[in-house]
Formats: sequence, structure tokens, C-alpha cells
Amino acid sequence: MSDRIYTNDESSANHNHVIIAEACGRGVLTKTNFANGTQKSYDLVKYFNFSEFELSDLRDLYALSIGMLTQPKRCFIRARIKDPSKARKVVRKVNGDEATLVLEKCNWFVLDIDWKDGEYTGDVLVDSQSVLLALNSDKFKGCDYFAVASASYGFKPGINMRMFFWSSRPVSGLDVKNWLGDTNGVSDPAILNPIQIIYTAAPMGIDPVAGKNRVVWKSSILRKNNGMVDVRITDDWSLRGAPEIVYNKERAILNANAHYNRIGLLDIGYRHPGLITECIPLGKLVGQGHFERDEVIDRAYEECSNWYGNRDPEKDRQTIIWAVDKGIAAMDANNNQTGEF
Repeated sequence: MSDRIYTNDESSANHNHVIIAEACGRGVLTKTNFANGTQKSYDLVKYFNFSEFELSDLRDLYALSIGMLTQPKRCFIRARIKDPSKARKVVRKVNGDEATLVLEKCNWFVLDIDWKDGEYTGDVLVDSQSVLLALNSDKFKGCDYFAVASASYGFKPGINMRMFFWSSRPVSGLDVKNWLGDTNGVSDPAILNPIQIIYTAAPMGIDPVAGKNRVVWKSSILRKNNGMVDVRITDDWSLRGAPEIVYNKERAILNANAHYNRIGLLDIGYRHPGLITECIPLGKLVGQGHFERDEVIDRAYEECSNWYGNRDPEKDRQTIIWAVDKGIAAMDANNNQTGEF
């Protein structure tokens, strides 16, 4: 039986987003390379303007990345905007009363390749394939990806780039860290930390890649698993007792619809744990006063009718009730400590 949440490229693309953050003021989000071999690092930027973009697949992110090459004041963030009305001249913050961003698992992720011992060739595609061999060729076998040369590519020794992938199921940064393991200095795990800035702009000043392909797409001939990597889920957000995020109504509706859609797409072999994963956060939204308990239970149960094959309707309903009530209880225990936005 399948253990996958999603069954094909189209279904796995639901509800993936990326934030493009623009630096306010004079700061830039790329490095400056000088002819004497020295380099000025990224500016320390405090305030940003956030824009959120929905992604249907990895190629959408690839297209955005091409445009970002010439945008030294912009970067990516792997998160969502908490309140669209509070997305201008704000700080990057995911906790507390002044939080501006929300963490959600998504299918896309990025690796920051800072491989000082890597054999630089000047060809981003060739060097990216060397990186995959060094990381673990079995984990990345048959996957599609794209690579973006960093501002230090060709200017500093080694191989420096960002590599973007699509997972067969939504993952957190911790999921990717645990799945990837020790990279022996090939990849910097800091990029997988929450709300980490993802720099993709070309450098200012000297650019060794000028006139060449700074962004390259690689489709696997084998295309194992529809070109997706199979990241093992080890980070259970729903059960680990982190401080609860209280959403405004607009965001609550968007999140609830995402959970309902994912329930309807649950595959054989993952339906019971999948219901728990999706219905606990639905219960939290009930606990925050956005929806009625019976309304959420009935809607989640209705989504199960989209499943193919044999199922146990009574067991499904009891699982939904248990998970929704657990989510409600989590909000009661939290006592709304983070406040409304």
C-alpha cells in the first residue's frame, strides 16, 4: 500500500506558497564582488515588504527565480504572510504578538550549497550534478531540480549555489534536515531554519557568471516518483506542543480550505494518520472561534467521500472527531497566549 499523501504532480501542488521579501530602505540582499578579490556581504535589513505567491509546481518557482536574478533588493522566504493587511515595512517574525509570518509545511525546499572542497568547473549544471553525487545519489535519483549560482559562485573557491527540489509530501525544514543527514560540509543546514532568507540575486560588481546560465533546470530522464524526492516525515507539528498561532479570520478560512483539500487527496496507507494530521489544526481553528465544531467535522467527513477503494466510514468519522477535539483542547490549554492579529 502507498504511503504517499499525494498521488500525482497536480495534487501534490496544492497550497504551496513562497514569499518574496523586498528590503525597505537602501539595503541590498546580495553580495558585492570587487576586482581586488574582496567581497562585501549582504546588508543587515530589518524591515521588509512581503508579497506571497502560490506555486503549482517547481517550475513556477523556477520562473520566479529567473526574474529574481536582477532584483538585488529581493529574496525568497519559505513561509506565509500571517495578515495580508500587515505586510508592508514589517520585520521577519514568526512568534509572539508581533508575528508577521506563519510557518507551514510545503512541498518545495532549497539547499544552500557551500562546498569549499567542491571542484568548480564554471558550468552550473555540471557542478550541481557533482553536488548530488556528494550528498547522496540514491536520495536524489530520478528527481527534477533547478540550481541558482550564488553571488560567490566562481568568485570564491569551491561550489556555491542554491538547489531547489519538490518533495512528494509537504515537509518542514526539520524534516529535510533529518532526511538529509550529515552532508560533510557540502550543504549549509542554516537555510532550513524557520523564515531564513533565501538569497538568489546575482552579485553586484564583478560577476564571473556574466553571460552564462546562472539558473539551470535539470529534468531527470528516469523521473522516478514523478520527478519528486521522497523526504521522510519526522517532524510532527500537530503533536509536539509548540506555542499555538492564533489566526485572523481571512487566514483561518484559507488554512481550513487547504486542510479539507488535503483530506480529499489522502491515499491508501496514509488515510488514518493523514486525518489526524489535517484535523488537529482544524480543531485549533474551532478553538479560536472561527468555525463551529460540527461544521468542521461534517466538512472533513464529506471530503472522505472523494477517496477511492474500500474504507470504514465509522472509523473515519471517529478519527476526525478525536483529532478535532484534540485541536480544540490544545487551544484551551494554550489559553490564547499569542493573541489575535
